[in-house]
Formats: sequence, C-alpha cells, structure tokens
Amino acid sequence: MMVNVSYDTVCSGDVADLIFVFFDPIGQALCKRTLTLVEKLNDKHAERMRFYLSKADEAGHEADRQVTL
Repeated sequence: MMVNVSYDTVCSGDVADLIFVFFDPIGQALCKRTLTLVEKLNDKHAERMRFYLSKADEAGHEADRQVTL
C-alpha cells in the first residue's frame, strides 16, 4: 500500500482548526517538497495558518535573519 504523505497532510488541513508551520533557518527544511506542501495548504486554508521561525535567535546576524524572512 502506497501512502501519499502530502495528500494526507492537505486532507488533515481540511479538518484542523489551526495549522502551524515552523521554519528552521539553520537546517535544510526548506526543500521543494516541503514548500509545495505549505503552498497547497496556504491556498486552501490561509486563514487557519500560522507561521513561526524557530531558532531565530541562532540565525546569526540581522542580515542573515532578513534573508530568511
């Protein structure tokens, strides 16, 4: 049985009250697959989504934080 994680996540967004998205400026969490999934969720449920920047205090200099945002 093949599981489509992206499809399942978008379907879960249909019943969720809030959708939290945490971005990690230090790690490599911004891969294409993750961003595509977040875009799909945002297209359907923008009013329920909340975005957070984790480890923002470790992002280095102010210029580094601006690039991340």
